[in-house]
Amino acid sequence: MTEVRDGIEAVICRPRSPKHETPILFLHGMWHAAWCWRDWQLHMGEKGWESHAISLPGHGGSPARKSVRFSTMQDYLSVLRKEIGRFRKPPVVIGHSMGGALVQWYLKKVADDFPAVVLVASWTARSTVTDGAMLHLRRDPYGFLKMLLTLSSTPLVRSPTWAASLLSTDGAAMGPRDLFANLCEESALVCWSTTPRSGFPRQKLPPRCYGSPGIGTRPSATKAPRLLRPPTARTLSLCKGRATI
Repeated sequence: MTEVRDGIEAVICRPRSPKHETPILFLHGMWHAAWCWRDWQLHMGEKGWESHAISLPGHGGSPARKSVRFSTMQDYLSVLRKEIGRFRKPPVVIGHSMGGALVQWYLKKVADDFPAVVLVASWTARSTVTDGAMLHLRRDPYGFLKMLLTLSSTPLVRSPTWAASLLSTDGAAMGPRDLFANLCEESALVCWSTTPRSGFPRQKLPPRCYGSPGIGTRPSATKAPRLLRPPTARTLSLCKGRATI
């Protein structure tokens, strides 16, 4: 079921035979929207989990509230805070890439009240510039420089070939052309939000977050994550294996 509530698209999957009271909230990464979680929502529904996948403003079926290229992580955080408030019980939150960074923002700026958090190939919380700028500059100088000039990160995924090279993996649910057709514009300003000078807080938190397989493959192609990880789990990101918090 898909609905738009207060301008935010939400794809809701309710299991026929619920087995868990705690819901799941899926957060997408750059250029994506709620659609990217479809197979995972169906998979988790078969396991008895109710799940919600939202599209940030200007993504998927969520209308833009302002030009996407001028959107910031603070804008996305305000959306997440409102969506969290809709649940009767705090959800397990699964965030991919930028969505993983958004989860970390919530944990550090708002509250550490989730039963569990899963970071799927998340950005590191140390510095996206330090950890990613030179990587993108080396792999795609044209796209990286155009991103700096336009404040839009869309040049990094400007064609099916470039989109697939950055986002796709073997066994992907979508081919390069279908993937490219579903992508949308994304701000470059969100990338600067997690640099130390931007005011991104770096205090330590209880280690509840952990890395998991990416969403580029179907659920059947990889082991489903353990959603309720013990609190002693090490806090890791798949981005160069660095600790995220």
